[in-house]
Amino acid sequence: MTISVREVLDKLGLAVDVSLFKEARGVLFVGEYIVNAVGADLQGCVFYRCILEDSAFTKDALYIDCKALASCTIKNVFEFVNRFKGEDFVAYLQGADLQDADLEGVNLQGANLFRANLQGANLKNTNLFRAELQGANLQGAKLQGADLRDSDLYEANLQRAGLQGTMLNDANLEGADLRGANLEGAYLQRAMLEGANLCNANLKSANLQGADLKDSGLINTILRYANLQGVNLQGAHLRKANLSSANLQGANLEGANLLFTESLDLRGLDTAIFSKTIVSEALESFLPKDLAPRAVYIIKQGADLQGADLQEADLYQANLQGANLYCANLEGANLIKANLQGANLQDANLQGAKLQGALYDKNTKGLTEEQKVVMRFVE
Repeated sequence: MTISVREVLDKLGLAVDVSLFKEARGVLFVGEYIVNAVGADLQGCVFYRCILEDSAFTKDALYIDCKALASCTIKNVFEFVNRFKGEDFVAYLQGADLQDADLEGVNLQGANLFRANLQGANLKNTNLFRAELQGANLQGAKLQGADLRDSDLYEANLQRAGLQGTMLNDANLEGADLRGANLEGAYLQRAMLEGANLCNANLKSANLQGADLKDSGLINTILRYANLQGVNLQGAHLRKANLSSANLQGANLEGANLLFTESLDLRGLDTAIFSKTIVSEALESFLPKDLAPRAVYIIKQGADLQGADLQEADLYQANLQGANLYCANLEGANLIKANLQGANLQDANLQGAKLQGALYDKNTKGLTEEQKVVMRFVE
């Protein structure tokens, strides 16, 4: 005869039937095996290192201000239907502490996890379709294979999260922190990523077709073999990004910074939209031949950038030796450690520009003595 762990614990009197409490507000449960919470009032309860596997939680019991479910093993808890009202169950876990919780494969469709702490949680293959995760802490969470389609992750913390193969189609990731996250092979079609920080993230072979990445940070980001067709990259910062074999067909690159990008076998750049786009010399051969004036600023030695609008541009360590920057707008630009030897900066707007450590020589024109103080003179 087969007997379950739950039945053994019941027989030993080690399982806790929370429903017997009815009024369980503020109770601290440590290391307990929870078997029933039907009708219990759990407002303010703390569950620490508890097992809540196959526990019976009614909709009313989980509609609580449950602040702490730390280090709990939580499986098959939230897949209940309120049969009295005929409504699908929706977990209400706003602000809950689910750090390191095991939620693998759990159905949390439409769950309210606003500002919940899910740091390090196991959410592999979890159903989070249309879940509310605004401001949630998912740092280091394991989300491989999870369904996050149409979910709201506005300003969520996803630093170093495992998102390989995760479905994020149509998800709202505006302002989200995805630094160092692994999104290899992830599905991000039509995802909203405006202002998101994806620096040092891995997006190899990810599908971002039609996604909005306006003003996003993609510094040192791996985008090899990524599908970037029709992506909005207006104002995006792609400095030192790896775009090898990526498809940028029809992408909007207005105001984007692609300085020092790795671009071996880059595809579709000849169909992209350009306007005041900053590119390095290595990308020159991929550009369309009939570009309008000032559509692209190619940063290279001897570049003709007369009258260029490079306001707030990140030109850190850029090689502008011998470049013509006459009347260029460099207000607020980052020119730290840039090579300006022999450059013509006459009548250029350098107000607020960062010039620390930039190189100049006797042939550099247009610099003030005050500007030279923070710069480095080369004989």
